[in-house]
Amino acid sequence: MASYGVFLAACGFECHGPKGRIGFAPRVSPDNFKAPFTAAEGWGSFSQKVEGGKHFANIEVRYGRLVLKELALDKVKRSVANHAGVEVNGIAVDALFTAEANRYVLRFAEALSLNAGEKLAIVLTA
Repeated sequence: MASYGVFLAACGFECHGPKGRIGFAPRVSPDNFKAPFTAAEGWGSFSQKVEGGKHFANIEVRYGRLVLKELALDKVKRSVANHAGVEVNGIAVDALFTAEANRYVLRFAEALSLNAGEKLAIVLTA
């Protein structure tokens, strides 16, 4: 179990199932990162990459489901954002974007319910 704590710290993973919040703050290669995650009702993978000043992030649910009302991502060097494009399986989704001190926060008007095989894609741009 101690090694799992190190893994969580390296990913900067946080999850609050009842509130529908999930967050990532990778400490290892944050500009090109991929790791698995587990939540109350499912699991999947998270990835992010910074290219050309844009911050791309993806959540893919592999088993079960993930209910999201809020997603937080730590800011990554070489990227500045004041806008977020959000899609679920290629379909645009409305989200309130906020840039806080060290992180970006997306809040969804209606909770997103991602099932196994579904993908949330985010592009943060200036």
